[in-house]
Amino acid sequence: MTRRGTALVVIDMQIAALDLAYRACEVLACVSDLVRRARSAGTSSITSLDSELRRLAVTHLIVAGMQTEYCVDTTCRRAISLGFDVTLVADGHTTSGGLLPAADVIRHHNSVLPRLAHPDHHVTVVAGRDVRFEEDP
Repeated sequence: MTRRGTALVVIDMQIAALDLAYRACEVLACVSDLVRRARSAGTSSITSLDSELRRLAVTHLIVAGMQTEYCVDTTCRRAISLGFDVTLVADGHTTSGGLLPAADVIRHHNSVLPRLAHPDHHVTVVAGRDVRFEEDP
């Protein structure tokens, strides 16, 4: 997947929360690799996210991070409603402390989010190794 106007969005990867998360080491390794590759492709830190994304003509977000059923889910849903296409990194999000087993929550969201109905924008789910940035070899 290579596409101009792409931004990597990493959600709530705080060490204290990650310590309790399902597959924490694997998710952290995936997200760390994504950040390294995004930086080598010339991305920068963003503080005022929506206005900065629009200023940079970003139309596509790559989403990874913590709390699949809360922050990750909401970010994906909100992003398509705001006019962005989304790639959810299948092995780049996790959760902890829920009523359901974390593996089931992650599998459910990887299955359901691409099925969201929107006339113009969509969520695609791909493995971290398959995410490409402009400068990826």
